Amino acid sequence: MTLWVQDFVGTGETKGFATLTCSPNPVGDAVLLSTEMLEGKNIRIKLVDVSGKIWLTEKRMNVAPKELLNTGALPPGIYFVNIQAEGQIFSGRFVRE
Repeated sequence: MTLWVQDFVGTGETKGFATLTCSPNPVGDAVLLSTEMLEGKNIRIKLVDVSGKIWLTEKRMNVAPKELLNTGALPPGIYFVNIQAEGQIFSGRFVRE
C-alpha cells in the first residue's frame, strides 16, 4: 500500500511558510484540510483530477483551522486541491481509495 502525504506550500509573499495538510491520505469519504494560516479567512477551493476534470469549486467563508471536504462522490484516483485565499494559492494532492 502506498501512503501519500503531501504538504502544500503557498505561493506569493508570505511571512514564513504556510502549510496545508490533507489527512488521512489516502482518503475515504472525507479529507480534513488543516491550516493555521487560513483561519478566519474566506477561501475558494478547487478540486481537479489528473485528467484535468474539475470536480468541485466552492467558496467558504471565515474558515476554521480544520475544514472537512466530502470526497464520498469521487471515484478512486489522484486529486489536486487548489485553495485561493487573499491573493495566495495553496496546492497539493491526495489519493481517493
